[in-house]
Amino acid sequence: MPGNHDVWRGGALWSKIGGVQQSDAERLVGQAIDAGINFLDTADVYSAGVSEQITGQALRNLKIPRDSVIVATKVFGEMGPGRTTGAPLAITS
Repeated sequence: MPGNHDVWRGGALWSKIGGVQQSDAERLVGQAIDAGINFLDTADVYSAGVSEQITGQALRNLKIPRDSVIVATKVFGEMGPGRTTGAPLAITS
């Protein structure tokens, strides 16, 4: 069983999602928006940042007005060895 950091850093749990192609993501995001969903959740730790990139590109390619959706992300997730830079300071300042 991998440690939690392996699962969250593009390991077993999120590797399938990170394997989604841009066209598939656009189809899924488009269907969600058409169904009235306006809250998209992502994080840099989901597939080492690929989730955020694909989500943002899908919104751009579909010409979804940015102010019509809420895009959530997370901080403090372990992305590699050492301290995660920026996140704790950005939250507390």
